[in-house]
Amino acid sequence: MALLMYVIGVDPGLHGALAVLGQDGWLAVHDTPTLMLQTSRGSHTEYDMPGMARLLAPYVGAGVQVLIEEAQAMSGQAVRSMFTCGLSFGAWLGLLAALALPYTRVRPARAQSWRAGACGSAPV
Repeated sequence: MALLMYVIGVDPGLHGALAVLGQDGWLAVHDTPTLMLQTSRGSHTEYDMPGMARLLAPYVGAGVQVLIEEAQAMSGQAVRSMFTCGLSFGAWLGLLAALALPYTRVRPARAQSWRAGACGSAPV
């Protein structure tokens, strides 16, 4: 079994982030790369897939485990919002598979309790 050098946490939302924790305590946090696109109906934000891949590329073959928060539909969410949530989750999964990075899917409630424990505060 390879020595684990990094743990990467992914909040896959459009306004999510990627956090990298090194075995020596080094921590880096990056906003999800996005692009602002202009259309005939105004502007909207899209995922920057090459930018997302560039964030993950340095960790290929480096003894890494990725924890990714599962996309989950919430009561009262609009159809477009649920589609965007699923799209982002699928985009990250595709990148992880393409780069052969091992990952574990984490349910949102469990992710929130993990964050609370890491920060020493109660879950939100």
